[in-house]
Order: sequence, then structure tokens, then C-alpha cells
Amino acid sequence: MDFLRRTIHHEVLHLMDREFSKEGGPIYGTHWDSLNQEGFRYKIGSPGAASGPSGLRFYKDNTKWQGFAEPYGMNIATDDRATLCARLMTAHVADEGRGDQPFFEKLKTDKILKSKADRLIQFFQMLKRDLAISEPSRLYSHLESACPSQSSRHLHLPHEPPPLQPLPHGYPVHRPLFRRR
Repeated sequence: MDFLRRTIHHEVLHLMDREFSKEGGPIYGTHWDSLNQEGFRYKIGSPGAASGPSGLRFYKDNTKWQGFAEPYGMNIATDDRATLCARLMTAHVADEGRGDQPFFEKLKTDKILKSKADRLIQFFQMLKRDLAISEPSRLYSHLESACPSQSSRHLHLPHEPPPLQPLPHGYPVHRPLFRRR
């Protein structure tokens, strides 16, 4: 059941990413990629990494990198975001309701993964603001129960999102990035 839940959230994030992740947004292009350790390259786009025996070696050769919820996230940035979102959204109900303790611990110790989780939360906060999603919202209630807090074992997000920080390269965050169609 955990796998099915994660798969659904993974695929929904892909849909949201495709529809709402725009240039200048918190998870677009270099705003996401710059969170990775220096020197890391996603499998897709790395010469020779996608096929043959080198494709199998890729994950073994890249276990040293921090910042990934699952090795599958090393394929391409969209899978990096989708695997992290899926884990965030399902971690509290995983393992028959006991929670995904290894993932919670990884969020506490892996600063890059925590930065990516914060950036993903910023994406959802901007989406909420720009689409004028009102309270209560099941998605945001779920996010509040799933997002890491540094001060507690329990994961939650404050009801008032923190002010948005300037994005890399000085891109202004005050204009709406998302619009209803």
C-alpha cells in the first residue's frame, strides 16, 4: 500500500510540475539544480549513463551523493522532486501507520534533502497564494502534517508560511507565477 500511495503522489507532482513550474519558480531549472552537491549530474543527460551496463552502475557509483529521497531521484530533476514529494506526502502513514522513520531521520541529517523539501514547500506555498486556494484545503492540511520541522520529531508546517526568500539570480518573487486557467 505504501508503494501505491507514493506512486500516486509521485505522478500527481509530475502533473503539477509540468503545469505550474515556470521560469523563475522555486523548483524550476537552476533554482532546483543548484541545491545539489557541487559536481552532481542527473543520470539523464550524462553521456553514456542511460543505457547499457553503465546505466546499472550509475546508482552504485552515485551512492555518495546526499539530497535524494530515493536513488530514482538521481535520474532527472523532475523525478528528484517527484520522489521527494511522494515521500513527504506518505511518510506519516507509511509502515502501517508507524511512519517512515528512516526517511524522517534522513530529513534531519541530510541538509541538502531538507533544503529541497523547503524549496518544494515554497513551490506549494506560491501555488496556494497565486491560485488563491482557501483554507481549509485537504492538500495543504496534508502538507502541514507531512513537512519537516527542525524542532520536533513530529512533522508539521506552521499555519502561516514564512516570507518567501529571494530566489537565486535575483529573480523577483512578488509577481504571481501561477494563474488559474
